Amino acid sequence: VMPRRHDLADGAQSAYRPPVAFPGVAAMDDSSALAQRGGPASLAGWLVLSAAVLVLFERGELFARAPVLIGIQIGSGLLWLWARLVFGRRSFHGTAGPTEGKLVTHGPYRFIRHPIYASFLYFIWPGVATHLTWVSATAGLVATAAVAVRIVAEERLLRERYAEYATYEARTKRVVPFLL
Repeated sequence: VMPRRHDLADGAQSAYRPPVAFPGVAAMDDSSALAQRGGPASLAGWLVLSAAVLVLFERGELFARAPVLIGIQIGSGLLWLWARLVFGRRSFHGTAGPTEGKLVTHGPYRFIRHPIYASFLYFIWPGVATHLTWVSATAGLVATAAVAVRIVAEERLLRERYAEYATYEARTKRVVPFLL
């Protein structure tokens, strides 16, 4: 994208770069040093995760059929909703990066550090287990790896932004309460 020129009051010009935006994802101001450090890897993780979910959906292998597995998927949707409500609108972005405000450690964040990512995994794997093929298993593993990339990128930035993150990290697991 060619930068546009913006006329300043004194007649000088400065380069203007619009924020980077993707459909369904809030704009990321490319001047943010934190966003730039976590951006490429986490954006790639988001795109790969989206592709893996799309593969599972297109093949009819995303949704579980067994009652217990359907229950897990419903629970994952409720976890996602709870986390979204607690965290608020500030987390709609394609790249990992701390947002404005305090570190959120209540609601589902009290039990796991990444309930939104966990909810993706809790939704994907019952579908993979129901329709176990080499393609579904590969898509599940790719989705898990993409989530891991995003988590690592995001946690590095959270440690830089929030001094209290180390204490929170020590007492709270990433995606499975009390285990992982």
